[in-house]
Parts: sequence; structure tokens; C-alpha cells
Amino acid sequence: MRLRKFFIVIATFISLPIICYFFADNFEQVYGISLIVFFIFSSFLLLNRFVFFEPLTLFNFYNILGVIGFIYYYLEGFYRSKYISDTQYSNDLDDLFTKSIYYYLIGYCMTLVGYFIVRKKFDINIHVKIESEKVYKLLIYTFLILCYINFLYIVMKFAGGNIFVYFQNIAIRQYEFTLGGGSTIFYNLGYIAIYLWQFLDKKQKSSRWLFLINLLAIFAIKYSTGRIVQTLFFLISVIALEYFLRYDFYKKYTRKIMFSFTIFGTFAFLMYFYRMYSSVVFINQANTDFVGFVTEKFEYTEFTQSLIEKGNIPNIPILMKIIDSWENEMGFLYGKSLIQWIFNFIPFSKSGLLPPSEIIKEVWYPHIEGGALPPTGYGEMYANFGIWGIVIGMFLFGIIMASTYNLLRKYNNMWYLLIYVNLSVFFFSVYPKGEFDNMSLYLFLPYIFTYICIRIFNQLFSRNIKAT
Repeated sequence: MRLRKFFIVIATFISLPIICYFFADNFEQVYGISLIVFFIFSSFLLLNRFVFFEPLTLFNFYNILGVIGFIYYYLEGFYRSKYISDTQYSNDLDDLFTKSIYYYLIGYCMTLVGYFIVRKKFDINIHVKIESEKVYKLLIYTFLILCYINFLYIVMKFAGGNIFVYFQNIAIRQYEFTLGGGSTIFYNLGYIAIYLWQFLDKKQKSSRWLFLINLLAIFAIKYSTGRIVQTLFFLISVIALEYFLRYDFYKKYTRKIMFSFTIFGTFAFLMYFYRMYSSVVFINQANTDFVGFVTEKFEYTEFTQSLIEKGNIPNIPILMKIIDSWENEMGFLYGKSLIQWIFNFIPFSKSGLLPPSEIIKEVWYPHIEGGALPPTGYGEMYANFGIWGIVIGMFLFGIIMASTYNLLRKYNNMWYLLIYVNLSVFFFSVYPKGEFDNMSLYLFLPYIFTYICIRIFNQLFSRNIKAT
């Protein structure tokens, strides 16, 4: 089987330039895009044992979206891109597009090299140790209650207690929070409660229906914040925990999991379009119902504008602009943006450095609606060290991903699993689109805090038992 895979890979690699030469209008661009596709799918073959929520697997999915962006702009051009028309370029767009393809290719290949040098093959068997089920249940119920109380308070504050009105205005949620205040700090306890429930269910079977009802409720609460991507990633993190906790079962059904994620992707689009629809309803410009609105958005022009032109996948024009202008207009950052996330956690920290996404927005695109504009991981590495940032930086990034995965063998417990899943889902997976500013100590500090709480309560319960 391995020999067959090897011959398939070699035959494909040899035939690619021939196919591109005879069937492509622009050989350089099409060949570069084809090579990215080739190495992405070849990396799956190199994994030997496919682990769905391995860092490289998640990283690959967002890179596939980047390829879709390259293909789209190759076929359609840049006449509709506001990221092209709303700024000035020093170099020819066609040359920049070709450069961006090969810089992306180099960065991805260096990630693979770093990853496969370090990655180890091992059997996944997460050890779940629960000293006191009473402590877990106490924390789960307490966290859920505090989360629900926080949510009801927010609904009362912004919608007079009408939950339907509250969800209808989801598009302006961040605007409401900015103007009217209202903390959602206890929402985080709800997310932790779901994770703890999964650990408890692994050790002691509980009511799946009760768990699913609470999961749906917490999912709705997360969605009500208006952060669609973060909501989806929370759900993916729950699925990832389930996958690893019962890996021996789920590894037999990889294809079915892949199919379920196509359904999941459709659901994600509907969530995104509902948020857009709620915005149209809020400004009284809706000329159809939600079904009609979605039907319009799934037309080719509308769909590609929503998905690609607005930068919801790796933003290729932004990468082109960074290659064109960053060194001359901004100056290289020399690693500053790669460690800025640490200072974000420190109160009153005054590092004076904005993340690349905010610099791009303020300097090049101040008149475009919306927030910060992610530079793509490859763009961020270029913004720090130029082409050598892409070569060395992405190589080290591959090593970091593989090392994080390897630690599952050393720390095969539920607490490291929780940290690993959050790092993989919320950071590694989105780096092809994002930046290091997406990294946060909040991806693991809340779970360290929860672990400490459990240890304290375990001690208290054990002392009470001895006292009696």
C-alpha cells in the first residue's frame, strides 16, 4: 500500500508541469497553484495514520481555502476586489500574484519539513482520571448556572427580556456591548462546564440528552455574541474532545466524519448568512425572507463576494500588498508581532505595537468597513523578516505544531488534551489566514484555573470524609 502511494505521488509530481504547460494560459501561476494542491494532499499520505484533529490536518483545511482564493483570482482577476482598488501598488499586479503563489508554496513546504522532522507516530489513548465525581458535578452545575444567569442578564439589558428580539439583532451585538457595556465573563464558565461534562461522561455514563440540551444552549449563547467563527470553533473543540476521548471508536469512521463536516460547513454558511440577514433587517432594508436572502447569496457572484472578496478565507490581495509595500512603508517587525500576544495579557502593558492586521487596516484600508484585516500567516512572517521569515518562520511553525502534538504521548491526560485541542482549533488551524495575535494565554489559563479549583475541592471533600 505504501509503495502504491509512493508511485502515485511521484507520477503526479512528474505529470504536473506537462499538464500545466499544455492546458494553462499562464504556466507559472497555474503550476504554482497546482504544486500547493499537490503538497497539501501529499501531506495526508505522509501521515500514515490519519488523525482528524491533528494540527497539520486542521492547518491543511484552511490552506485548501487559500488555494480556492488563488484559483478564484486566477480565473476572475481583481476587478471586484476592494483590497486592490482601494490602495496603491508599486509593482505589477500580475507579478505580485505570481510571487504570492510561490511565497505561499515555499512557506507551506517549509511547514511540512519542520512538522515531519519532529512529528512522532504513537497510539492515542487519553487517560481520564477523576478523583471525585461529586466535585466535577458541583463545578459543572455551578458553572452552567452562572453562565445562564449572565445570559439572562444580558437579554434583559439589551432586549427587555425578549430572547427572540435579542437573537434577531445579533449583527449589532458588538456595537451594543461597546456602547452599553454588559460583561459576558461567565459565558466562559459555560464552555468549561461542557468540557468537564465530556470528561465525566467518559468515566461515568450520564444522560446524553441532558448533555446535548446544555450543549445546544451554550452553543446558542456563544452564537448570540455575534462571533460566528469563534462559535463554530467552540463546537469543533467539543467534537475534537469527543474524538480523542473515544479515539479507538472514531478512528474507524474517518470518512463518515469527513462527510459530517460537509454538513457542518453548510450549517456554518447558514449561520453566517443569518448574521448578515439580521443586519439587513435591523436597517429595514430586507426585501425578502431569510430563505430568499440565502438563495440570493448562494448565487455565484454573491457567494464568491461573501466568501472570498470580503476576506473570509486567506486574503490573497492582502498578501500581495504586504509583499509589495511592507518593507518600504512599514519596515520589517523582526519578530515583534510573533510575541506581542504575551503582552496582550499583561495589564497596562504599553508595548506600543499593533498587530499586523490592525496596521494594515489603519495604514492601507482605513475607509473599508469592518475591523482588522488578517495578513495571512505567510504574510505575517514576511512582515517580520521578509522572504527569510517565510522560509525559517514557517519551518519553526511546523516544529511547534508537531511538538504540541507529540506531547499528547507524554502527557496523555485530559487536561493537556484540553489545552492541545484549544491550541489546535483556535490557533494552528486558522494561521494560514490569521496571525500570532490569535494566540492567547486564555487558550490554556482558564483550564489551569479549573484544575486548581478541582484540586482544592478534592482536598476539602477528602478532609470532610476523614472528619466524619
